[in-house]
This record gives sequence, structure tokens and C-alpha cells, in this order.
Amino acid sequence: MSEVAPTLGLAATSIDELKYTAVQFGPLFALMWSEYSQAANFLQNRLEEAKPAAEQLGNALYSAAASFRQQEHDQSKKLEKIPE
Repeated sequence: MSEVAPTLGLAATSIDELKYTAVQFGPLFALMWSEYSQAANFLQNRLEEAKPAAEQLGNALYSAAASFRQQEHDQSKKLEKIPE
């Protein structure tokens, strides 16, 4: 149904590769490490939160489209019964 939620999950997981330790940043960039880590964690958390919302949105759109198709089908059947 929805391909967005799994994609968001993959994006959230892929951020793990971008998380560096303070040692990897080195002493010159130690002050920036904290901000960088917070930003990476924030982004990962927001992507994780978006997964269920995207799934719900996808389900709602699918349901609306199915309902529209059914209504369209029902109307066409009614029109077929109208004499010319």
C-alpha cells in the first residue's frame, strides 16, 4: 500500500552510519560534536515518528480511493438501468 513508511524507516536507520563519536571528531571539533549528535538524534527521532503517520495517511488515501471507485461503479450500474 504505502511505500513511504518503510522508506522513512530506512532513512532513520541510515542515520546511524552518520553518528560519530567525540573521538572521531577529534579535539579540534569537540565543541561541534555535541550539536552534531543532537541534530542527528533529532532527525532520526522525527523520521521514526513520521513512519506511523505516513502509514495512516497512505491507508486513508487508499480507503478514500477505494470508496470513490465503488461509488463510481455503483453510479455507472444505475445509469445502465436508465432506459434510452
